[in-house]
Amino acid sequence: MPARSTPKNYTPLAALPMAVLDLETTGLDVRRDRIIQIGAVVMLGSEILESPRIDLMVNPGVPILPVSTRIHGLGDDDVAAAESFADCAESLQELLMGRVVVGHHIDFDLAVLRHEAARIGVPWYNPVSLDLALLVGALQPALPDFGLENICEWLGVDVRGRHTALGDSLTTARALAQLWPRLLNADIRTLAEAGALASRRADLRDRQVHAGWHAMPDDAEPARRIGPITRLDSHVYSRRLEDIMHAPPITVDPAASIHDAARIMAQQRVGALLILDSNRTPTGVVTERDVLVAVSESTDNLATVRVVDIMSAPFGRFRTEAGRVDLKRCGLLPLVSIARILALQIGSVARATPDRLREVAASGRIAAVDAERLLGIHRRLLSLILDQQMEDLQAGIRPSSRVAVNALNRPARRQLRTDLQRMDEILSVARSTLSA
Repeated sequence: MPARSTPKNYTPLAALPMAVLDLETTGLDVRRDRIIQIGAVVMLGSEILESPRIDLMVNPGVPILPVSTRIHGLGDDDVAAAESFADCAESLQELLMGRVVVGHHIDFDLAVLRHEAARIGVPWYNPVSLDLALLVGALQPALPDFGLENICEWLGVDVRGRHTALGDSLTTARALAQLWPRLLNADIRTLAEAGALASRRADLRDRQVHAGWHAMPDDAEPARRIGPITRLDSHVYSRRLEDIMHAPPITVDPAASIHDAARIMAQQRVGALLILDSNRTPTGVVTERDVLVAVSESTDNLATVRVVDIMSAPFGRFRTEAGRVDLKRCGLLPLVSIARILALQIGSVARATPDRLREVAASGRIAAVDAERLLGIHRRLLSLILDQQMEDLQAGIRPSSRVAVNALNRPARRQLRTDLQRMDEILSVARSTLSA
């Protein structure tokens, strides 16, 4: 049977395939204790499916301590005739494959499974997972604790079959079904966004790490803390930024080569140069990092690469916010608006911006070459926005029209800057025709 692919980060929660898992074990030490019961149910979004399901007793091969029996009610006699983990590992992996594994404190269950698999020499993959406790902890941090009973009380879910593997799996599944609408109301709509939400509770995750839930089977011991770094120069951290910046700033001409820029930085012992145009107006900044990136990427003679080609600068008249430019507000909206107005003037009924631009050019209201340039700009802006939205969905960031320009490669940044400047020039001419 072909393996199911892992759900993509941008999968909507409403269509997310999940396996809700719970284990009962001989104890709470993920390295040493064994599985005695496995329960798993499958969900698609908020729907709990009737099949496939797993409800299995497992013979751990070791005695079950009375302290564990008092929690789940299972003793040695209850599991004496049950299969070993080796006998049921394959069917469990088949159910989990291609699904996001969800549970209450799911990292405990997954850690136990990793060690059980290593113990019998069975390859085990680490599935994508979501923790009900972390999701609720981030969404409703005011709860007194994030035990399953408290979570279910907050969500209005009845707790049935507590401390049985299938019972806890079904209870967790019902809690997830009630949690999903609350996540959607909080604009948490995809797998990546849910993962990003859960990661906000780093304090809860740290406790899990401390408990060993994230240790791998071949880890000899918990990782040791690294001692203090003694060779770190603390000068810059013990003074205000204004005290260590060079004043006045060292400037350079836009036409200077990056070789010249590197030489000036080394001589003046500075990490950045201010770039001034012919009117002595600041147009950008070139940093040590800009030079290093240019050196690593360029195949040209460095004496021929100009600082204007690698500098960090506002895009035309548009400034970045947190390293992003809103290409809808700064690019698409002005272009689409002027195309619509010009199309109305000539009586065009075209609805798509490219069609409007072609008809306006055919009427002579704008030059054909300008229309072709605007068509190319329109296409490239849409492509940048869509590519950024796909990346944001993968990273759990709410998609928007704001593009991270610093993440673009140098040719793409140069093209975007040129497109925005050229669009301003063309639209300025086009606006002048409106009163004609």
